[in-house]
Amino acid sequence: MDDENEINCNDGDCAPTQGHIINRDTPDVPDARKKLVKKWNDRVIAAKERWKDDFDRMREDQDLAYGYQWSKSLDPEQYQANLIQRHIQQRVAALYAKNPKAVARRKERLDFTQWDGHPGSLAAANQAGQMALATATQQPMAMLAQPQMMQQGLQAAGVLMDVQQGVARRQMLDKLSKTLELIYAYYIDEQTVPFKASMKQLVRRAVTCGVAYVKLDFQRIMEQTPEVSAKIADLSERLSTMERLAADIADDEVRTDSAEAEQLKLAITALAAEPQVIIREGLLFDFPASTAIIPDPKTKRLSGFVGGDWVAEEYLLSVDDVKEIFRIDVGKDYTGYQCSTEGSAAMRRSDEDTKSGKGDVCVWQIHSRKDGLVYWVADGYPDFLREPTNPNVKLERFWPYFVLTFNEVEHETKLFPPSDVTILRPMQREYNRAREGIREHRIANRPATAVAANALSEEDVAKLQSHPANAVLELQALLPGQKVDDLLQPLKGPPIDPNVYEVKFIFEDILKTVGAQEANFGGTASATATESSIAEGSRMSAMASAVDELDDMLSEIAKASGQVLLMEVSEDTVKQIVGPGAVWPQLTREEIISDVYLEIEAGSSGRPNKAAELQNFQMMAPYLMQLPNLNPEWLLREMVKRLDDKLDLSDAYSEGMPSIMAQNSQKQVGTGDPTTDPNQQGPQGVQSGGPSGPKAQEGSNRDPNVVPMPQRPI
Repeated sequence: MDDENEINCNDGDCAPTQGHIINRDTPDVPDARKKLVKKWNDRVIAAKERWKDDFDRMREDQDLAYGYQWSKSLDPEQYQANLIQRHIQQRVAALYAKNPKAVARRKERLDFTQWDGHPGSLAAANQAGQMALATATQQPMAMLAQPQMMQQGLQAAGVLMDVQQGVARRQMLDKLSKTLELIYAYYIDEQTVPFKASMKQLVRRAVTCGVAYVKLDFQRIMEQTPEVSAKIADLSERLSTMERLAADIADDEVRTDSAEAEQLKLAITALAAEPQVIIREGLLFDFPASTAIIPDPKTKRLSGFVGGDWVAEEYLLSVDDVKEIFRIDVGKDYTGYQCSTEGSAAMRRSDEDTKSGKGDVCVWQIHSRKDGLVYWVADGYPDFLREPTNPNVKLERFWPYFVLTFNEVEHETKLFPPSDVTILRPMQREYNRAREGIREHRIANRPATAVAANALSEEDVAKLQSHPANAVLELQALLPGQKVDDLLQPLKGPPIDPNVYEVKFIFEDILKTVGAQEANFGGTASATATESSIAEGSRMSAMASAVDELDDMLSEIAKASGQVLLMEVSEDTVKQIVGPGAVWPQLTREEIISDVYLEIEAGSSGRPNKAAELQNFQMMAPYLMQLPNLNPEWLLREMVKRLDDKLDLSDAYSEGMPSIMAQNSQKQVGTGDPTTDPNQQGPQGVQSGGPSGPKAQEGSNRDPNVVPMPQRPI
């Protein structure tokens, strides 16, 4: 922290050493600036109204997936089987099983100005250079007398120098790529919420709401942002809270004997007891809610926000959070919001509540593409919360938001695609109605007895309703010798027709709409194995398309992350994280974009099909082993990778050591005794229980692959 923000705490009296950390003055905003703030405020509110139906549909989908399938409350008396939740679980498990593997690649470039790239021309240049060098060394006068040879030698030297420089540049970029892979993986693991859990939630959100977002940011030392899930685990948030409490005490906003003062004292005591304070910086990945991103109404396509001029992200913060993040006390100059059962910021408080300072503050972060600025606006506050400035991370695509959708459709007025939950809604409700109908039918058909009115006394009715098993009932209304059937008649209800409550057609519609068959939900109907196999193949094809969309989004994130890392992280930090052998050149933004980029290895985020991969490798291995100059280390590394083993191969190799099979086939030193010398026993050696010595050598000319059959005695 800076000196003016240091906090001292002596005998419970805590206050900043210099100045005021939080601005509490009523802002004196010029009219032009106030109009600009109001302009952005009105734009965002109008856009929220434009997309209100889509946001309401997303919240209804969330309720339906959670279990509110009959009404807004869970009624235990109504039957429901949550097929939607089962479908979402299967989709998430199939689409995202592990963190993807990021691979840094150098872009294809023409690195050589004189060499044409063919090995033959390189060998010719090398030979010409050696001949020219030998002639110049042994016969310098002859070299001067043959200018053509001198010219060929100079050309060969130029080609060799060009190759050397180009190869050195490629090696440097390859090492830079490896460094970039390692530091990207490091920051993936440094997220407060595990990246895998966040990505599974992202896929779940996309399946449930139809769209999900990832926001890329960069956390700098002592910088506070409203993103809750994107923090790197350090003490920045704790220090900001302590600063806010200390400033409230210093400005007489809080009494020294209040609960806040005691909280500050305890926080400082706990911080002083820690041996080391860690303040970190690095990549941040935030995962906003589907209803928190508000696109420009002019947007034509969500992916890339094509056609839009701006995108707003909504935060619902308390007044204390605004103090800690923006160092501003909004007082009562804001429009209060409260969370409702329908979603974040779905209800706005009245003016009376706002004037009393109640309610949360609705803050919008607006990325404006046309002027390249980022605005921070609070609903009802007359000034910007932060001075408009350039984006925190400078990306080639400008937008820090990455969009994931699985059911994109072409529509002139609809921007947000339908979700799987929206598609499954009628089938889910029809299934519940069918099961509820048969449940009510069974209840209505429970055993009942009909009797004439006033034929039984109340005592007889009580006996018939609550008699124990194997009871002998004495009925006053039953006369001696009278049949019971003459007095009591069983009541028969309408029989249950299974065809009325059949649900097979529902699963057929589910298969045709979202690709999930009845077997995926646990049970199977009368479908044959061939039909189920065909349906499963169709489902896997649709799943492969969804995996491609997820990989494309992850590749975009990795590419942008690589650009941010190369621009924002210092070389010392990189070597501290990766190691002293890291390569991290100081390049300009254009050079960074044109040389190296990160991408996601296709299918690396899904659950691998090990059986298919091993089968393919077993088919390729015999052909690979027949190739000359094949690196056995590469072959073993590929085999270990497909077996998903953690075997370290660095200690397994010894330079110049032949293979174990080659060692076994080498001729061993003889012992001099034919009975123990393998070299004198033929290809098969000494047979168990058979003869040795010369007798054993009689069969040395026999094919070793032919096993002799025992002779049948005559």
